[in-house]
Amino acid sequence: MFYSAMIFITIFSVHPFILASSFICSIIFYSILEKNSELLSEYLFYFVFFIFIILLNMLFSHDGVTPILFINDKPITMESFYFGISTASTLCSVLFWSKAYFKIFTVDKFLFLFSNIVPKLSLILSMSMQFISVIKRDFVRIKNAQITLGIFSDESYFTNLYSNLLVARTVLTKSLETSIDKSDSMKARGYFNNSIKRSTYYKYKIYNRDKIIMSIFFIFSFLFVVFYAMKPMIFNYYPEMSKIELNIYFAVQMISFFIIAVLPIIIEIKEELYWRYLQSKI
Repeated sequence: MFYSAMIFITIFSVHPFILASSFICSIIFYSILEKNSELLSEYLFYFVFFIFIILLNMLFSHDGVTPILFINDKPITMESFYFGISTASTLCSVLFWSKAYFKIFTVDKFLFLFSNIVPKLSLILSMSMQFISVIKRDFVRIKNAQITLGIFSDESYFTNLYSNLLVARTVLTKSLETSIDKSDSMKARGYFNNSIKRSTYYKYKIYNRDKIIMSIFFIFSFLFVVFYAMKPMIFNYYPEMSKIELNIYFAVQMISFFIIAVLPIIIEIKEELYWRYLQSKI
C-alpha cells in the first residue's frame, strides 16, 4: 500500500515539493537498505541518467517564455530546464522506490499477505519473483566460471557479446529444467490436489507497533486525499512557471506527504540504532 501510494503520487504529480520530497526520501531510504560497495557506481549511473533526461528535454522542448540561449535559432528555455528536472526526478524516484520495494518485499512476505486471498496466484507470483533473483545469481556464477576458463579473455566487443548470449542461453535452459523439476516435486507433494486442505506456516505476526504505523499511514493519507480534493495542488511549467500558493490546504498536503515519505526512513534508522544497541550489550 505504501509503495503503491508513493509511486502513484510521484507519477501523477508535477509539484516541485512533492517530487523533491519523494526523490530525496527514496534515495535516503534505498541507501539505508542497500549496503554494498557498488552503491556509489549505481548513484553515478543515476546521476548521468538524471542529467541526460534534463538535456534531452531542453533540446527537444522549446516551450517557455524565458530563453537561456539559442541553438540554430531555437530557444533553450528556463521552463524546459525545470520541467526536465521534474521529469528526471519522477523517473528516478519511481526507480528507487521500486528497488526499495523489491529489497523489502521478499517472497515469504508476499505469501504472508496474499496466500489466504488468492493462494494460487500468490504462489505463482512468489515463485516468479524468486526466479528473477535465481537467474541473476546463476548468470553471475556461470559467467565467472567462463571467465576463469578464459572465454571472456578477448577484448573484442562482439566476442564478449556472443559469450554473454551463450551464458544467457545456458541460464535460460537451466531455469526451464529447474521449473519442470519443481513442478513435478510440488505435484508429488499434493500442491495441485484440491481435495487436500494444506496449512501454511508464517513467521510474521502483526504487532501493536505495526498497527500504530499503519494507523499513521492511513491518517495522513486520508488528510492528503481530503485536502487535495478540497483544493488540489496545481503547478504549471509552461508557458511560464506557476507561483506556489502558501495556504492551509498546501501546508496540510505537504506535511502529510512528507510524513508518509519519511516514515520508512525513521523506522529503518530506529531499527538500526536498536540493533547496534543490542550488539553493544553482548
